[in-house]
Amino acid sequence: MTQPPAGPPPPDPGQPEFPPYPTPTSSGYPPVEPPPGAYPPVPPAAGPGAEPYPPYPQSNPAGYPPPPGYPPPASPYGAYPAAGAYPPVESARGTNGFAIASLILGIVPICAGIFGVVFGFISLNQIKRTGQNGRGMAIAGIVLGFIWMIVLAVVVAVGAGNSAKRDESGHVTQSGDMDVTKLRVGDCVADLGEKSYYTTTKAIPCAQPHKAEVYAVLPLSGSSLPSQSVLDEKGNEECGAELESYAPSAFDDDSVQITYLYPTKRSWAQGDRAIACVATFDTQRTASIKGK
Repeated sequence: MTQPPAGPPPPDPGQPEFPPYPTPTSSGYPPVEPPPGAYPPVPPAAGPGAEPYPPYPQSNPAGYPPPPGYPPPASPYGAYPAAGAYPPVESARGTNGFAIASLILGIVPICAGIFGVVFGFISLNQIKRTGQNGRGMAIAGIVLGFIWMIVLAVVVAVGAGNSAKRDESGHVTQSGDMDVTKLRVGDCVADLGEKSYYTTTKAIPCAQPHKAEVYAVLPLSGSSLPSQSVLDEKGNEECGAELESYAPSAFDDDSVQITYLYPTKRSWAQGDRAIACVATFDTQRTASIKGK
C-alpha cells in the first residue's frame, strides 16, 4: 500500500498554528504608488514625547468666553440685532376724511363754514390718536370756517342795524328795510318804484318824506296759492273799497294811485297769506293819509 506523502512536521509548542499572511513586499510585487492629486498619506501617530497637534477650535456655547489663547470663533452669519434695533414698521395711514371735509366745507361760504370748524376739530382729535395725515387741511378748514362765521356775524349785525324799528304800539319809529310780508296797516314806505316783484322795502315813519302808504291787508284762505286772476280780482275790487274807507279824500285824489302786493309761490310756501293794499303818491308826503 502506498502511504501518503509525509506532510510538514507539526509545529512546535508556542508557535502559531498557521504561518503569517505574507505582506505585499514579500510577494515580489513593487509597492503601489498613489495617483497624482491624491490626498497625502495620513501621518503616523505621534510617538511619546512628540508635540501634540493643536486641537480644532470648537464653537463655544452661547454665553461662555473662548478658552485662553484662542480668539472667539467667527460666525458665518450676521449677528442678530439687539431688541429695539429694528426700525418701527410704518403702517399705511392715509389722509383723515374729516380733514378733507373740513377743508372743503371751510371754502364754501357762510353756513358750510360752521361745519368746516366742527369737522376740523373732530379730525384733529382723530389724527392725534391714529397718526393719519391731514392736520394742515384740518387747521385750514377751521380757520376758513371761523372767517365765514365772522362774515356771517357782520352781515347779520349790519342787517339788524338797517332794519326798521317799531315802538310798542306798532308804529315805525326808525326807518330801515322791512320784509313786505311784515307790512302793517298805516306803515309808510319810502318808494315802491317800478319793480314787479318785492321781497323787502324801506319802511319809514310817516312824518318823514315818503311816497307810499299801506292802508289795508286782505287775508287769503285756502291751502294752495290762488290763481293770478283771482288775486287780481280781489286786489282791484277790495283795495278800492278799502281806500275809500281809510282815506275818503285820497280816494278822489288823482295824485293817488292804488296798487297791491300779493304772494308769490315762494312767499306762499313761507306762510304769506295776504294781499297788501298800498296807496302811492306822485309827490312825497310827510303825513299819513288816514282819515283825510
